[in-house]
Amino acid sequence: MIDELLVAITRSDISCPTAEKNPGFHPSESYPEYRFSEISNVENPIYNSVRRLLFLLGLDKERYGTSDRTLRLGS
Repeated sequence: MIDELLVAITRSDISCPTAEKNPGFHPSESYPEYRFSEISNVENPIYNSVRRLLFLLGLDKERYGTSDRTLRLGS
């Protein structure tokens, strides 16, 4: 349970792909915690931005960058 108000902002200078260019919205690089095999051949900053926001907020920090794929959003 999160007992405090957390705020984080991240920015990407890369434009977001459209559904026509990247219909699955898969990440454009493989991350240790990403459990699927589909990697986009189009740059997709959304996955990385959401991942970075969770990191900046300190959520699931014990497993960030590891192959433990059980997401527990706690500090």
